[in-house]
Amino acid sequence: MPAVFDLNGIYESKADSRALRFPDLEAFEKHWEAQEEEIKKDASAHPVLRAARCAEIVQWYVHHLNEDAKDALKAKSTVLPKMAAFDPLVATSNASANTKAAYATSYTCVNGHNNTESNFNATDSKYPFWPKEVTYNATGFGPYPFWLGPVSADISQGVGIQVWWSQPKQAEKFAHASCAMTNAGYSKNDVPCVQLMLQGASYFYTAAEDFCCISGKAPVCENKCDVTGECGSPAGEKCSALVQKYSCADYYAPGKAYAGWCDKECGYGLCANTSAPVPSGRKLLQDQAQVLTAVQYDWMRDMTLQGTSDNYVGTYYSGSVKNYTMDCSGQDGCGPGNFYIWYLTDMNDRPIEQGEGCQIMPRTSSCQTGGSYLFHQYNPATWKETTHDASVFAVPDICKSTTSYCMYP
Repeated sequence: MPAVFDLNGIYESKADSRALRFPDLEAFEKHWEAQEEEIKKDASAHPVLRAARCAEIVQWYVHHLNEDAKDALKAKSTVLPKMAAFDPLVATSNASANTKAAYATSYTCVNGHNNTESNFNATDSKYPFWPKEVTYNATGFGPYPFWLGPVSADISQGVGIQVWWSQPKQAEKFAHASCAMTNAGYSKNDVPCVQLMLQGASYFYTAAEDFCCISGKAPVCENKCDVTGECGSPAGEKCSALVQKYSCADYYAPGKAYAGWCDKECGYGLCANTSAPVPSGRKLLQDQAQVLTAVQYDWMRDMTLQGTSDNYVGTYYSGSVKNYTMDCSGQDGCGPGNFYIWYLTDMNDRPIEQGEGCQIMPRTSSCQTGGSYLFHQYNPATWKETTHDASVFAVPDICKSTTSYCMYP
């Protein structure tokens, strides 16, 4: 696995959570052998561990292979696995602790950004659960974008953030005053940016709307041949013509040589019993391991209320806070080292701060283990329950035609 481990050293040196969980192939093989033994003991672990391994493979492809290595795989017609949607119910299932841990570590960021729940439009009567729609201002500290590689960030210097969030529209938009946009492929750094997270896709773009990349893409029903133009001889034949010469059952069905290439035409995969349209003008990309959406209204429910912390001092609020924390540390967590996600409220359960990193306090600009340290502090005076017009979450024209990607892990 030389192409993988060449880039892994960069992630390890920055204590980036995208670093591989083991240092060499031998260690991975031992890990996989242990999982096979787990399946022998409990057959129900198979689909969970299979989904976890698929997620990890796609993460390697996106973040550990350079373009030459990816081109080499494409030349061999290598097909990456399709990604199953993250299932939060695994955490409360009867699966073993090892199986749950393997699953959680392969979907590291979706716990709070996974608005596919059936009760999305439900709402509890009071805080800390969020109301249906809000807008607020905050000050952000730490690297941004945090998922596209190392960013030099002094956490003592905050930048302005404005956020629009909607429960019924399943949407969230972050406007950041300063962003490291060259990591996304833009020509300049320290420019205002916007992250727009919708139910089916996410977009990362400059506030000037002269650059946009796709940061999230949900699985869709499509004909891979039609989208890529890579099929047939000469290339460019559509599935409607191909299936006349090569039957769906013999060539394009699951397990066959060209499985996944004509799913919409043949009714396989995500296209089984559906007529979902293929988004126009979109370049095909293998489904990412984590499709992040807006946060759930009750996203802190997955955390543990640690009690009250006194003498909190922030940009907008000082005093006692309630501390909700998720410990996601270690190789079997969000690691590879220490990693915590936290959410602080005032004593009336209104939001004060949220963040993630190798520790909560004291603050640090350099995590030696775990992921990057970043947080934002809410301005309570600007927290407003409101009703958003659909135009607030409209996709800019530059994003509708973009073929650039800056995907989450």
